[in-house]
Amino acid sequence: METVNPTYVNEVDQVIRDGLLAGFKALLVSLKFQRDGVKYDDLSNGEKEEYGEKFYDEEEMAWYF
Repeated sequence: METVNPTYVNEVDQVIRDGLLAGFKALLVSLKFQRDGVKYDDLSNGEKEEYGEKFYDEEEMAWYF
């Protein structure tokens, strides 16, 4: 096996030490809708129509998210 080109069998730490990949730092980012949720009343009329068809069960008269 050629050692110059990284492949799936190479360990990430070794490939970084070899200078073939740059190191990385993971960031945790939360989005506004994840923090605050999505409120039906805040949706546009078009969004209410679109999501209403997908998530409202007429027979059960219930929303499913």
